[in-house]
Amino acid sequence: MARERKTDRGVRNRIAATAARIVAEEGADYAFAKKKALRQVAGRTRANGNIVPDNSEVEDEVRRYNALFLRDSQPARLLQLRLAALKMMRELADFHPHLTGAVLNGTGGEQSEIQLQLFTENAKDVAIFLLNQGISFDVEALVTSQKEITEIIRFSAENEAFCLTIHTPTAMYRMIKKGRQSAERADASGLMRLIAQDTG
Repeated sequence: MARERKTDRGVRNRIAATAARIVAEEGADYAFAKKKALRQVAGRTRANGNIVPDNSEVEDEVRRYNALFLRDSQPARLLQLRLAALKMMRELADFHPHLTGAVLNGTGGEQSEIQLQLFTENAKDVAIFLLNQGISFDVEALVTSQKEITEIIRFSAENEAFCLTIHTPTAMYRMIKKGRQSAERADASGLMRLIAQDTG
């Protein structure tokens, strides 16, 4: 049994490292990267939880990958992404934008999508704003863990890929109440502080 657990740990580590490479090189999200890594390492797309790494393990591996293979280019690319995010957040200021994901946590790279959360009562207002700016976009619906339907808007602007997740203002209050506000997202002021650290 001990040998089996040790083997599981080794496979789990390899899956995490492979997923991290996929995230760094392809800009894939963690769920897709783990599924692809599972297939490459273990030859399957479904497995028990013992060999599937959690997102924090993959994130740690992405940081290692960046430090080993992209240390000359990734910091500059991250700064570029953060500046693009800040510009878009200023344009979307009426919708209380917050940055999340790889561009916030510092693992963003060449293929990373800039992920913003917006808070508004009417998602159509965001769509109208983008149309008025001459930006074409795709919309999809996502059912959250609270069984709410959230709209996701994807588009490209100034050669960067953006993903907007639309929440109601009530959702923001729930996030703050759960203590997740500062750890998982940053408003424009918080992003400006990160940029100051990048350039300081």
